[in-house]
Amino acid sequence: MTRLLFLLFCFLAFSQEEKRIVSEKAEEGLKKGVLTEIIPFNQKVFSNEEVSKSLIGTDFLIINGSGNYFNILTKNGYFLGNIKTKKFNFFSYKAPLPSEFLNIQTSTTTSLQALVPLTVSSDSQRAQFNQRRVYLLYPGGGILYEFFNGSVNRIDSSFAQRNQYAGAFFSYNNQLYLLGGYGFWKTKSILTKFNFNSGDWEYIKTSGVPPKGVSNPVFTIKNNSLYLFDFFERPLNQAPIKNPNLYSLNMETLTWERGGLINPSYISENNTSGDRFFNLKGKVIISKMESPKIFEIDLDNNKIKRYNDNVLLYKSGGKSIVKNDIIISSIRNTSNNTNSITYYDLSDLDKSVISEEYFIRGSISFVNYLIGGGIALIVILILLWASNDRASKSYFVSSNSLFNSLNQINLAPEEVKVMLFFTKKEFVPNKEILALFEEKGKTRDFAIKRKNKTIESINKRFSRVFGKNIILKEKDELDSRLTNYVLNNKINLFKK
Repeated sequence: MTRLLFLLFCFLAFSQEEKRIVSEKAEEGLKKGVLTEIIPFNQKVFSNEEVSKSLIGTDFLIINGSGNYFNILTKNGYFLGNIKTKKFNFFSYKAPLPSEFLNIQTSTTTSLQALVPLTVSSDSQRAQFNQRRVYLLYPGGGILYEFFNGSVNRIDSSFAQRNQYAGAFFSYNNQLYLLGGYGFWKTKSILTKFNFNSGDWEYIKTSGVPPKGVSNPVFTIKNNSLYLFDFFERPLNQAPIKNPNLYSLNMETLTWERGGLINPSYISENNTSGDRFFNLKGKVIISKMESPKIFEIDLDNNKIKRYNDNVLLYKSGGKSIVKNDIIISSIRNTSNNTNSITYYDLSDLDKSVISEEYFIRGSISFVNYLIGGGIALIVILILLWASNDRASKSYFVSSNSLFNSLNQINLAPEEVKVMLFFTKKEFVPNKEILALFEEKGKTRDFAIKRKNKTIESINKRFSRVFGKNIILKEKDELDSRLTNYVLNNKINLFKK
């Protein structure tokens, strides 16, 4: 009996030690920002279907994670999902949840879906900011949580401001920003930055001409600037108005610039709650909320593509994320209030293009179009001038005349022979032309006189009709004793 008790004690001690070692390794991996594949052996592995059935209503939130992993936060704990295997593990939070986190409230919901998540993986003044921390902004601004290493912690010293609902929550150069938003019956275009040291939100002054308000924008960071579009303005106590322009805020100079009018085929007034959008490989993928339409915005090339409609993506709701070219979302079953975790592969999106158009046209674009149009007009005029100039310089020799598109002179047979020389080359040695006039039994002087008279006659008539001589005489460059006849450089001569 004693021996049996001893063996049981050893087994329990070994089990606890093994559990401790495995847990410590997993925790160590998390602290390094790289989730290891080591999961405590007493944790059950859940299928995608099992997790889906457990998600009741809207009180959960899908957020990004390290590597192939993502998380689904609930108020009882969080699921750790692997995008490759589509398997999950469930963990309890390592610390009690903040009281505000347990009762998130807006005017329409009290669920975790109301939080605005932002995943950051770059260095910061805050220690270990590079370890795939996920920041969770309380609706309306103010309160800020941080999900990291299995805990949700409140990191602000603020309060529920309720002043910037549906603003643009983004990071730039290791800082967190909140732009615009709706509150107290109007939209704003103010820029605030979170101070990690004090835990407060600070007002940041900008220059230029900002939009009158920003609510539910589509936005992205490119080339040190925040670009935003497809957002609403809501003047005091008035209905929301869709702003038709693209705006940019240079984050280095903090200067606003209006970039132009958005293609009206994309803009819709129907959806006032905003569209879901994802940044993917330098472009913005947008899933319209009022229809199954999917768009891709390419700001670099000023193009907008529309892809085949995706009904399943359209029916999915709540916050969605993109990981490894896959959208992870959820579709709610209204009959039993459960949800299905769904995956949408974007890698072959280009194969389903329906149309491609310009994205913006307007103020700045219009200037560019004017400049481009002016340049094009100048080019056309130059080409026309060149064409007309070439046409005016082009002359033709027929069997009995010399002419261009405007006029002509008649030629004698000997004159035709002379002019045909110049259809082949621009200068002709004197002796070649002289040979035309040499006759057996006649002196050389006779031939010279006939040659000179013929050329003089051609030039005289040509000058009277066209305003210039056609045949010129010059000394040979190699032997000044010799003479060459050359065609006027303002004339191109062709045989007809």
